[in-house]
Amino acid sequence: MGKKYNFYKYMNNKKGISIIFVVVIMVVFLIIGASVITAASVSRGTAVKNIDNKQLYYYAKSTLKLIDDSVDSNNGIGVSILNMIVKHTKNESSIPGSFNCTLRLSEINGSQNNDVAYENVIVTLVNPVCEVKQTSPEEYIVRISKMTISFETVYRGQHYLLNVDYSCAADGINLSGGTQWSENSFSFIKVYQ
Repeated sequence: MGKKYNFYKYMNNKKGISIIFVVVIMVVFLIIGASVITAASVSRGTAVKNIDNKQLYYYAKSTLKLIDDSVDSNNGIGVSILNMIVKHTKNESSIPGSFNCTLRLSEINGSQNNDVAYENVIVTLVNPVCEVKQTSPEEYIVRISKMTISFETVYRGQHYLLNVDYSCAADGINLSGGTQWSENSFSFIKVYQ
């Protein structure tokens, strides 16, 4: 019959088995190491993205606070908007269906950060929510039931859009240096994305 192979004889032979064992262990450690490196890089990327998202949110909220303070101040955005409305009303006798103007937030925000930008800053008044009455040649009454200021904060390629609604009731007196408006005429309504 021929030679019989004894399986147990080959298993008991210790020649070369250590190389196979070392190669198997190295492959297992290589797979574990690659998995750990992949998980760490994904975790780091997620952490960096979360930090950037939070920073973007805080930039947008701080800009909202600056806009809110400027709308309420005696020489800020609110007064500029009221003056534009009165000027437009004098020239055109009525406000068009929608009234858009662009603001430069760099004029509001004194500190400049090259990583953050503000885009699409728009103030919108929609008729008939805006009413202007001239009670005398020097006196105006402006009522705005809804004014929306929308802006987009851009930080490291990510965009965050915020809208803020205000209402306004202002009495203005035209003086030689411009129109003097009643204080605290703008009221915050809501903020939304």
